[in-house]
Order: sequence, then C-alpha cells, then structure tokens
Amino acid sequence: MSQALTALEQEMEQLRNDARAAHEDGDHAAVRTACEQLRLAESAWYTRIGQAPQHAAQPQFQSKERMRLTLAVIGAPASPKAIQQVTLALTGRDLPWSPLASVRRDEQRRYSTSSGAAGYICPALNAEDFSPLRGLYALSEWPLERRLRTPTSARVDFLTMVTRLAAHDQSDSPPVQTLLRRMADDIPSADVNKNASITTVIARAAEAELHIITPDDLTRRAAAAQGARQQLDPVQQIFGAPRN
Repeated sequence: MSQALTALEQEMEQLRNDARAAHEDGDHAAVRTACEQLRLAESAWYTRIGQAPQHAAQPQFQSKERMRLTLAVIGAPASPKAIQQVTLALTGRDLPWSPLASVRRDEQRRYSTSSGAAGYICPALNAEDFSPLRGLYALSEWPLERRLRTPTSARVDFLTMVTRLAAHDQSDSPPVQTLLRRMADDIPSADVNKNASITTVIARAAEAELHIITPDDLTRRAAAAQGARQQLDPVQQIFGAPRN
C-alpha cells in the first residue's frame, strides 16, 4: 500500500509540473490533459486511503467528469464498457452509466450555449459519412483525425488504449494488472508468462503491432479528416453530420 501511494504521489507531482510547463508554453490543450490526469490520480489516491475524492459533485456531473478523465488516459475513442473497465481499474469505483445516458445530447446542448472554448465529450465519427458513431466516445479537443473511425481504426485505438494504460500504471496496481492481462488475450504476441512484468510485456507487444498497422490507418484518417474539414461546419466536426 505504501509503495503504491508513493508512486501515485510521484505521479501527481509530475503531472503538476507538466501542467505548469504547458501553461508557461501557452499549450492550453496540454494543460487540460495534464489537469485531467492529475484529477484522476488524485481520485485514485483518495480511494486508496479510504476517502471520497474532495471534488465530489452531483452524480451526473461527477460521472461525466470521471468519464472525461478516463478518456484522457485512454487517449482514443472508447466504448462505455471499456470506459467503465478502465475507470474501475484506476480508481476502484464503478462508473454508473445511467447518469450518462444522454451525455452526447447534453454536451451538444452545452456547446450551443457556451463560447465553444471548453472541451466536450463527443461521439467518434464514421470516416465514410462523418455521422456520429453510437456507443463510441471521444474528447472534442483531440485532433479530428483521432476522432475518426476507418475500417482499421478499431484495432489501432484498442492498442493505443493498452499502451497508454500500461504507461499510466506506474504503481503496478493489481486491478490495472488484471485488466491488462485480460486485454493481452487479444494480443497474440503478448506472452504474459515471460519473466517480466505484465505491464512491460503487454506494452511492448502492443507497441510492436502499432508500429506495423498505424501508418496505413493514419493515412486513411488524414484523408477522411481533410474531407470532413471541407464539408462540415465546426459543430458537425465535433458532434457529427446528420445521418442520411
């Protein structure tokens, strides 16, 4: 327990430094990402010492914020199931989905009544017709290319989630280790029986496959994003074009 808390405290300090450096560089997106990851690390710290996070709020807002923090860690569009699994592994707390049933509609409404400067939870977009994909969530501050789904993107996004979760697991948390082990079942080259940490083995296997399949996927996404920017208005680039 003491070692895990120390690792979390070191991570929190590093994230504070990252946020400050990004602020000094004027990189607002990096500031937001570092702060989101810091809040998630703080939540995990409070959970480990048996206390509720100090920034507790109403259930719907709290669930949406936790969803947002988890997506920031995942770094790629994800399904509700994946978001819930990662949230539970990182914080030890379930993410109830009922308060989030209308999250996409609520976020689009919030966008329409604000300056549009903040970040939003939004759907991933179909790279063919730019329609919103049901049950697949992203963050609006991500580049459009990252929020698009081509036929090859699902695998890239899954492996991205694996590598980022492994990188985030600085304390070798047993729940995260268990989740990574389950994910390893979908990575044939990840031999978790090797004499190495599960995190290291899985991360290396995922990175090796990403190295092979990412270039083609990036090309497809870039072409789709170029078309989307030409065809869609700013709102549609975040929340998607109407389905035909």
